[in-house]
Amino acid sequence: MDPIFTDRLRFPFFYRTVPDGYAQHGAIVQILQHFGWNWVGILASDAESDQMGSWELKGQIMRSGLCVEYLVTVSGKFSRKEGEQKRVESVLRRATAKVIILYNSSDNVKWFLLMNKRMELPDAVWINLGLDFYPTDHGFEVIFFNGSLGLSIKRGNIPGFTDFLYSLSPQKYPDNMRLKWAWSWTFRCHYNGTNPEELPWETLPCSGSESLLDLPQNKYDAYNFRTTYSIYTAVYALAQALHAMISEAPSKAKGTVGLKKGFQSWQLRHYAQNVGFATASEEFFFDEYGGRPARYDIVNWAVLPDLSVTQETVGHFDSTAPESQRLLINDSAIRWHHRFTQLPQSLCTEPCEPGYRKSPQEGKPPCCYACVQCPEGEISSTMDTDSCLACPEDHWSNQGRDQCIPRIRDFLSYEDPLSAALVCVALVLTLITVLVLGVFILYRDTPIVRANNRNLSYMLLLFLIMSFLCSLLFMGPPDNLTCQLRQVSFGIVFTGSVSSVLAKTITVILAFKATKPGGKLRKWLGNRMSFSLVLICSLVQALLCTMWLIRSPPFPDYDTWSVKGQIILQCNEGSVPAFYMVVGYMGFLAALSFLVAFLVRKVPDRYNEAQLITFSMLGFCSVWVSFIPAHLSTKGKYTVAVEIFAILASGAGLLACIFVPKCYIILIRPELNAREKPMIIRGDISAER
Repeated sequence: MDPIFTDRLRFPFFYRTVPDGYAQHGAIVQILQHFGWNWVGILASDAESDQMGSWELKGQIMRSGLCVEYLVTVSGKFSRKEGEQKRVESVLRRATAKVIILYNSSDNVKWFLLMNKRMELPDAVWINLGLDFYPTDHGFEVIFFNGSLGLSIKRGNIPGFTDFLYSLSPQKYPDNMRLKWAWSWTFRCHYNGTNPEELPWETLPCSGSESLLDLPQNKYDAYNFRTTYSIYTAVYALAQALHAMISEAPSKAKGTVGLKKGFQSWQLRHYAQNVGFATASEEFFFDEYGGRPARYDIVNWAVLPDLSVTQETVGHFDSTAPESQRLLINDSAIRWHHRFTQLPQSLCTEPCEPGYRKSPQEGKPPCCYACVQCPEGEISSTMDTDSCLACPEDHWSNQGRDQCIPRIRDFLSYEDPLSAALVCVALVLTLITVLVLGVFILYRDTPIVRANNRNLSYMLLLFLIMSFLCSLLFMGPPDNLTCQLRQVSFGIVFTGSVSSVLAKTITVILAFKATKPGGKLRKWLGNRMSFSLVLICSLVQALLCTMWLIRSPPFPDYDTWSVKGQIILQCNEGSVPAFYMVVGYMGFLAALSFLVAFLVRKVPDRYNEAQLITFSMLGFCSVWVSFIPAHLSTKGKYTVAVEIFAILASGAGLLACIFVPKCYIILIRPELNAREKPMIIRGDISAER
């Protein structure tokens, strides 16, 4: 069994009819993986080959991603060493592994079984690697090995062996002491020539009528003598090699004497290497290393209520088969220990549920890990996963972190209560502005309307109506058209509004200067100057917006990182410098209007519309300065809502400060709207003086 004999340089004449010991390791690993066991213990004898093999098995198990909790050495017949029994018992009792691999020679296993009745061992699945292990010898405690598994070499049929086996008896072979000892162990009696004191139980003399036919067939069936079948094939292989060698000998070399003279023993190697024959059970041949392919039966031992033991072949392992077909096990045929109500589990850590991942712990084997919930935006949909998977960009993890769900699409929709409120405000302000425009048109010939440059007032009111309506473009899901119209229309319309206010302010200055004796500015008081100023300011803004749209226009975009679990549909400004140029130009006009109006705020009352313009622009600038921190501190649809509110609030400020006082005089105090009455309203600049 020792794999060292596969070295053809050191042992060129060695051949084996059973697989080498290490060939079992691959089968063991596949069995552990098949049942999902990743936490095992190894109990090995102190024989040199078993020590080397057990350490090699441990290494192969760990290289396969599984873990070994302990590797305990058992001395030969250690039951006679009380201290060692306690040591082994202590390790096994503290262990949590539910699978124990017995890497023991046959003799040590038997003594270990004998001591079980004095040891408290955990309920576990035992996997035996002893080829002739069979836990049914009378006098041994076998209940602990109920439901155990084992690897056994392939069995086969030996012609004539059944008749020979059942004809055995010490009477037929009186000089065979080994047979007498085996007879005494099997039938729990002592035969002539055996010492009863060396047996572990009290016995009576054998009667001579004992027969192997009276014993359980599952043990003494001739088909189950696997080692005997290996010996049979070894002898048969040697005979075939000799036959081939003799067949090629010249006629003078026939016979024993001639064979010795004609051939050397080393010449037999060539014929042995090429041996090939068919037995009643298989095709036999040697591989290039003088060994046999690793073929094993997976055997299950079950202890019945009457303490009899059944041995069932529940699977096979064939190293020559394709990787996925090397191990075949019929799970339903296995009888587990009666204390296991379902498939036994041997895990250092319970498998991580979906939504969690394995997290290695420092200083512990890789099988002993912690289960950590996946971070937001990542999921694990299977058990015991090593890492979490990130959700697609338009999806987010659910609360259990085991499924990706579509993100909530966040935008300022018309069905939203906030949108409904803003729409109502925008429409109400639009309606009020339309009514104010109607009042000014209806009373266009009254002094207060004519005194405030009615054409500029009409223009400003029209721009305010458009500014209130352009706020509606900021609602609904963004698309290419609305994204390009939003800021552009807002910039141009508000530039028109602010430039109209600037024109009104300059008109105040010109009107005051023109009333002075010898004033030369009266010619600039006409509509041509006002319209030209508004047109030029608006054209500059239109040019900036056109360049913006040509070079890098706004486009629909989305934001998946600002708000967890949401995808914010928004408009990307495209060119940030262009956006700030448009807004900055509008701010420049507003600041200029405020500055000019502030400088002329103390002109005589009759001409003092500048004070109303000062207050209106002060409110306008205050709204947009407050807009900056509010815009930066909000997310999602509320960012858009803040901008709409700023548009409505600044427009409403212009409407309230400039036109509400005039409407009050026109509608409530008409007696003040007469040329002969002194004008107490702030900003009565008469062109009729």
